[in-house]
Amino acid sequence: MTCNGTHIIGITGGIATGKTTFARILSKLLGTECFSADEYSGILLASDVEVVKEIKERVCPDAYHVDGTPDRARLRAVIFTDPAARRELEAILHPRIGIAWQAELARHRENKLPFFVSEVPLLFEAGLEGDFHSVVCVACSEEARLARLTARPRISLDDAKKMIASQIPLNDKIERSGSVVWNDGTLDALAAQAEVLANRFLLSHV
Repeated sequence: MTCNGTHIIGITGGIATGKTTFARILSKLLGTECFSADEYSGILLASDVEVVKEIKERVCPDAYHVDGTPDRARLRAVIFTDPAARRELEAILHPRIGIAWQAELARHRENKLPFFVSEVPLLFEAGLEGDFHSVVCVACSEEARLARLTARPRISLDDAKKMIASQIPLNDKIERSGSVVWNDGTLDALAAQAEVLANRFLLSHV
């Protein structure tokens, strides 16, 4: 860990393991904000005119409802069954997310903030581990992931399995991460693990 400058922490894991919740808890404990790649991609999908145009042209012409809002179910159906379409979508979104991430990191450094927490679901898939001082993997059982995914609107069990299979196996992410938290239990249990990690980071950054 670094003792000078901004310590960059990446939160990753599998889909539906609880990355967003953990990242927010950890950020609060460290007194900083969290950059979420997923949340920023949602903003791009919904409101970036050029992104909307490129998705319609390169990924799926009917990816948006008539009112202009993203048809997320339709997009999921395409990208989780068509690897080429998924690569096209990533080529549209990832460079823009990277620019926003760099800008946020620069702001943290300029303001001499000790920590920068980023939730990056595809951190390993995109080969970004070298951009972080610490990587934390949020993990849970596949049964829990399937239950959480199928509880979301318009996601079948088959859809959920395809979504999980589209990512690097969770065990690989666990092995490649510096720290792992387990999220099969309660929110309090997740928060307790976040507190342990936060204390470790705070003690190391003095």
